[in-house]
Amino acid sequence: MKIKRLMAGGLSALLAGTTLLVAGGFANPGLGDYVTTSGSQLTSPMIVVGSDAQVSDVIGAADIGVAIAGYATTAGACTSTSTVGVSGGADVASSSKFLYFGSELNRAKSTLTISDLPTILAQGTATVDWSGGPYTYDHYIELGTRTTTFGTSGGDYDDPVSHVDIGSSFSTPLYNLTIVFNKVLNLSHADVQGGEMTLFGVDYTIGTSSRSSATATVNKLELLGGSGSTTVDEGETAEVSVGGVMHDITVDLVEGATTGRITVDGKGKSVTEGVTYTISGDQGSIDVYVKDVMYTAKESGISKMEVVLGSSKVTLQDSQKVKVGTSNTNIDGTYVDIIGDDSGVSKIVISVAAADSTNDDIKAGSYFTDPIFGSFKVAYNGLNPALDSADRDTITIDNSGTTGATLSMTDYRGNEKLMTFAFTATGTWQVDLNASSTRTYVIAEGQPVRENDYVILAPEQRSDFGHLFQLSSISSLGSTTATLSLTDVFSGDVKTVNMATPDYYNATFYIDGQTYNTRNLTAGNEMVFTWGTGAGLGVLNIDAGSKFTIWPTIRGKNGEYVALVDRVILDNTSAYTPWITDTWVEMDTQTKYVFNFTADGANVTLELPTGDLNLSWWNNTVANTSRLYANGVNQSVAEGMVHLNVTVGLLDYNITSESGGCTGYVNLRAIQLPEKYIEGTDNPTGIAVLVLEELDNTTTDRGAIVIGVNADSNSYAALDTPQFTNGYDSATQTTDASITEYVTVPYGTYLKYDSDNQGVITIKYPNEQAISTVAFGADPSFSTTSTGGAYEAVVKIDQPVAKFDTEVSTSTLASDLILIGGPCVNDLVKTLMADDGITCDNFYNTYKTGVIKEYTNAFESGQTALVVAGWTAADTRNLAAKVMKGTLDYSA
Repeated sequence: MKIKRLMAGGLSALLAGTTLLVAGGFANPGLGDYVTTSGSQLTSPMIVVGSDAQVSDVIGAADIGVAIAGYATTAGACTSTSTVGVSGGADVASSSKFLYFGSELNRAKSTLTISDLPTILAQGTATVDWSGGPYTYDHYIELGTRTTTFGTSGGDYDDPVSHVDIGSSFSTPLYNLTIVFNKVLNLSHADVQGGEMTLFGVDYTIGTSSRSSATATVNKLELLGGSGSTTVDEGETAEVSVGGVMHDITVDLVEGATTGRITVDGKGKSVTEGVTYTISGDQGSIDVYVKDVMYTAKESGISKMEVVLGSSKVTLQDSQKVKVGTSNTNIDGTYVDIIGDDSGVSKIVISVAAADSTNDDIKAGSYFTDPIFGSFKVAYNGLNPALDSADRDTITIDNSGTTGATLSMTDYRGNEKLMTFAFTATGTWQVDLNASSTRTYVIAEGQPVRENDYVILAPEQRSDFGHLFQLSSISSLGSTTATLSLTDVFSGDVKTVNMATPDYYNATFYIDGQTYNTRNLTAGNEMVFTWGTGAGLGVLNIDAGSKFTIWPTIRGKNGEYVALVDRVILDNTSAYTPWITDTWVEMDTQTKYVFNFTADGANVTLELPTGDLNLSWWNNTVANTSRLYANGVNQSVAEGMVHLNVTVGLLDYNITSESGGCTGYVNLRAIQLPEKYIEGTDNPTGIAVLVLEELDNTTTDRGAIVIGVNADSNSYAALDTPQFTNGYDSATQTTDASITEYVTVPYGTYLKYDSDNQGVITIKYPNEQAISTVAFGADPSFSTTSTGGAYEAVVKIDQPVAKFDTEVSTSTLASDLILIGGPCVNDLVKTLMADDGITCDNFYNTYKTGVIKEYTNAFESGQTALVVAGWTAADTRNLAAKVMKGTLDYSA
């Protein structure tokens, strides 16, 4: 199980400047009554000291501030994890191996045995008269390679559903029923025929048509099952209940050793031992198997017949379908394989699939009954978490009017944000990675960031510490007061960075304990940011260290990572031919990284969302080619402009490079997503939202979802059909022709694409990889247990709550007060105590060392004031310590 990290803002220690992490519940409950929060902000109380207060008063106020901080919390819900239990059957998953969505049924557990289903798969013994016994046998259910999937099951459902794909071909069965004899059983022997067996929980008699043979197609086991045998004397009538219906059976005559005549429900029939008959009497049709005819000469005793009433015949013949009934009706979707020879049968395998393609699935909440023995079901509970589970994180990509596309997501700190990420101006045919016509997103390390632009800072790809910031201000560069401000787009927190010596144009700063560097470009109010191993400020160029991060990611609520994608220019060339179109496109002429490889072994590592891409160059002796290596694979690029498709993880990338052939250089120009992820030519730079799944249980790479944005025929920003790097089930249209639904395999991310108008995409990302629950049993049922609960997250106190008495207006008071110091040093306390006749002059005579007292409706404001006043400053500090421990009423 994954442990999700919960992070919350620090608490500012009042008047001390110390960052605290004080959990609610460690401070006193009475004092907590003064603390009021709204959302993620502390709104009350106000701590007030006199303007002439001594240091001890201030320290006492700081102590109370620390205690109050413990109550500055907001309620939240932990991500819950649900576990599905099975009763009345056996889960095909094991305690160590789950059945993940899209996985084959036998991936977690290949075989069900007696330990899984002790009754249905109990070891049996054939009750036969043949010598050499006992003849024991074991049962197994061998799980097949069918999978859980998502779709309409070939049109069986109007809208796609999660279901088990049974299939209707016995060559790829849902399961195999296997019977293994511990000693070969000669089915041809007369002493075996008429014997009894219990197969998969159903009692049977071995029929006289059973055969063991060296010729495979003759191997056959005839099974006759019913209500149990009944012995009836000649001339007598017995009543037998079958399925709740009473039947009369009379043995009219026993003619000889194997023949006679019976009447069932008024219908007479001549019969022979070992044969099954269907007799239609006044109670309807019923099968009767004549198990034994016991003839006795009239003068020496009474003859008898042993019959099995209501018998159902099952015929298992090698290389054929299973047959049932006296008419030997085939069960479609089944196949029998019997291993044996003249000496007997050692193994029987029965493959089971659906009878036809109309009923070849098990949707969530339903089951498939075994068509041969009918003693067990295969039930499907669906996915956990369910596709509509509230525990899934919702990511929405939508349009904003006609000009933009929006992204709504929640980061893993719990902050939800709706932002415009793509913009197209009226009359244009191309979208830009912009929040507006003037504010762009910078999505590569070391690229210039203008004031009011957005930039993603992350110490490494797929980090817990990725942030989307707006460079909200750049001030006084070159002076000792030079600063820049970064506003966190999700939380609203502001990070102020002070420029450093000697020139006050650059700085090294820290966020979440991670190191970043920033430097001003000569172009004016433009900054660049670098991070990672070896990163620094540089002198003439920006030094990004050992790697260059391209498209840094932000971690979502449930552990997914989201990146904004656009073509990244890797050199300072003003124009070149992009890979997706033959037209020349003017590029930004601002300073970029220059990746000009002119020496053998020159290399650069691009840190991409799905992994690192190391590009290195070696000159070549072959005319007009260069050896450009991508993660060690020689690309053998030809002279001139070349567009290379390279794969890192499961995602493909396109690198544009310019080679001088054997003349001694390679210039890297740009990197972007290939055309296969982006529809049309109205998005030549490859603008998209990239959602990376977490590592699943089967691969070492992350699945990804790519949602591109284009300018449609009206020059509106329109969403592309989503693309997937991993498998998915399935691109299934719903009854609404504009809606297509997908579920990724194997992680189980759900996606709905509504192509109407400019399009909207909703992604439901699970808090854990989705698990399918499939069970076999007589009557399997499911129960779900959820774990999780509530928590109190600390609230970041970023606004002053401590004031001097001279700064408080009692006429506009909107919060409770905690007043520190007596009437001699705190004018607000002086005013309140005056109503009690207490002044600075007589305070000592009344309280000696001091008082802790609550005043309701203080200053007729409706607010409460808690006075903590000692005769000396030291007394006040001691009283503050009492308040921290819970004392709100004290005098001495």
